[in-house]
Amino acid sequence: MQVEQTIRIQPGESGVRLDSILARRFPVMNREDWQERIREGFVLLRGQAARPSARPATGDEVRFTFTRRPEPEVNRNVSVIFENDEAVVISKPPNLPVHPSGIYFKNTLVSVLRDLWPSNPPRMVHRLDRETSGCMLLAKSSSGAARLQKQFLSGKIRKEYLVIVFGDFPDYLDASGFLSPAGRPVRKKLKFTYESSPGSLSARTEFTRVAKAGQASLIRARLHSGRMHQIRATLCSLGFPLVGDRLYGVDDSLYLKLVHDQETPEDVARLGMDRTALHSNLLEFESEGKQQIACAPMPDDMEQALAAMRGS
Repeated sequence: MQVEQTIRIQPGESGVRLDSILARRFPVMNREDWQERIREGFVLLRGQAARPSARPATGDEVRFTFTRRPEPEVNRNVSVIFENDEAVVISKPPNLPVHPSGIYFKNTLVSVLRDLWPSNPPRMVHRLDRETSGCMLLAKSSSGAARLQKQFLSGKIRKEYLVIVFGDFPDYLDASGFLSPAGRPVRKKLKFTYESSPGSLSARTEFTRVAKAGQASLIRARLHSGRMHQIRATLCSLGFPLVGDRLYGVDDSLYLKLVHDQETPEDVARLGMDRTALHSNLLEFESEGKQQIACAPMPDDMEQALAAMRGS
């Protein structure tokens, strides 16, 4: 379905390149994709065809058209695994986006929470990626959310994940180092190194092997910092790409093929499963004056992937 959308340039966007403004507001497409659409005439600035390098002023009208694809179906099977007067821990199923983004609008965790708690949906204290399953902490009030978020920021919440990787992982590894941009071909991809570089962020993860499964390993990851893509980027950089991960898996060009609707069944077979094999297994936090522990068992799709790898 062809959709037309009109936006107004905000004061903080005045003088910024048009392609940059659109990429920031609508990150479902990157800057290069927006440049292509602008050059093809799908984007009008003040009613006229524009260049990607145009620098609109505050209040200028930008109008563009795009094709809205049908919103994909998602797994809405959210279950409660802990609840008291302050907090809720849910088990988020895989392939459920947390917030509306890109082609997802109604099929999100936000929508599911409104259905489950129509009068007062709990507030999110942190988030998980769309493909990641497992424990997710919510708060029943804004004051509770602020208090629990403070625990996250101060490193007082224990977070453990189960991960399936390709390769024979050692029994134990303490990865204490730094995360920084990996560069092309995918801009948002990060890399882990043991030495710092300009703009890098410190990151520490403890890894323990749980089981060996053919050419793969099931490992437990304990986070000591909360960086974006921390587990995935660290493992990939150490030579253990994640099963099912298009960005940090066996070949990051598979991520670009997915974005451009060019993925094939053979590509999915190379991945080992059809989503990143990452599961939030355990959260330990303080609530109502007590230490609380919530656990979510590994989901069926990861169990099945492990079984298949043991038999291969």
